Amino acid sequence: MILARALSNVTVDDTLGDPTTGAQIVYSPQAAWNDGRSCSVCQAHPQDTSLINQGTWRDTSYDPTHPIDNLSASFRFNGSAVYVFCILALFPSDPYGASDMSFFIDGRNVSRFAQPAPATAMGYQYNVPVFSSGPLPPGEHTLTIQVGSPDGTFVTMLLDSIVYSSNSVRSVTAPSSLSSSALPTASLPSSPGPSMIPGPHTTQRATIIGSVIGALLGGMFLVGAGAYLWRLYSSRRSDAEAVTRAHPFTPVPPAQSQSPATAPNPLDATLASQQTRLHSSMGRKGAEAQRANPSYAGPSSSPDSPVTSVPSSSRSPPSAYISSSRPSEGGGYDPQRGEDSGPPPSYA
Repeated sequence: MILARALSNVTVDDTLGDPTTGAQIVYSPQAAWNDGRSCSVCQAHPQDTSLINQGTWRDTSYDPTHPIDNLSASFRFNGSAVYVFCILALFPSDPYGASDMSFFIDGRNVSRFAQPAPATAMGYQYNVPVFSSGPLPPGEHTLTIQVGSPDGTFVTMLLDSIVYSSNSVRSVTAPSSLSSSALPTASLPSSPGPSMIPGPHTTQRATIIGSVIGALLGGMFLVGAGAYLWRLYSSRRSDAEAVTRAHPFTPVPPAQSQSPATAPNPLDATLASQQTRLHSSMGRKGAEAQRANPSYAGPSSSPDSPVTSVPSSSRSPPSAYISSSRPSEGGGYDPQRGEDSGPPPSYA
């Protein structure tokens, strides 16, 4: 057995009181409040007692033409929130279905529930939350319900139960969750009205509905996220394909190495030209000498002849082989003319 602090809801019956502390609801004046089950002078008679907490309710009415001072019900509790549930008689008359209730917490007016009687009979509405305090500082509080107002209209009130949230320390044999009648105060409306809030008979149904709605919202979020990611992926893939079609890849063949052409040596051409001119001049001079002297056999073709082909490796200027000077006065073989100059000419 362990001690644990847990939030729990305590239902206080209009007749039986608080099941945990035995505290009772205080009605004022006592004679103005009737036990609905056995009231013979009351006009409201709810039939479906299975929808009424413990099958009991308190009946009272307020007539502004014969006002009752301080027609109220009050209850003292230790908790952090409090709720009031009533039965509404929705009739235009007999009973008159108008409602007018003011609610006080620790003497301070915090809310009011008021609605006119319907134009047509609609029967009884059970387990209606006519007041929700919202979160309160944990501790002792006093709830007061005042019925009717002097400047108002005729009203009827059928009080069914009061529920308060308690942060109490309890002994438990094992960890347990909150009871099925737990009311999460953060989700309750801060102002009273005819709209429903979770009560002792509706908490389980509200929990199931909330779970279903949560699952649906979660599924819708996952589907939406998946669709968005798929569209993003398809868009990027289409862009990539468009770029590929617009700029196809064409491989560039490797550059072929080309050996630079060998430029001709201008010295070789010059030497060849000089050799050609030399042999041509020698041939012409030899012919002239043979006509002038038939015994002249021409220049020697032996290897020792000074006129030979110029080796290409020497790469020397032609002037190394061809003299530009005049023939010597002593005569002899003239390499430039290609003949034996004979005796020196006489000049007149």
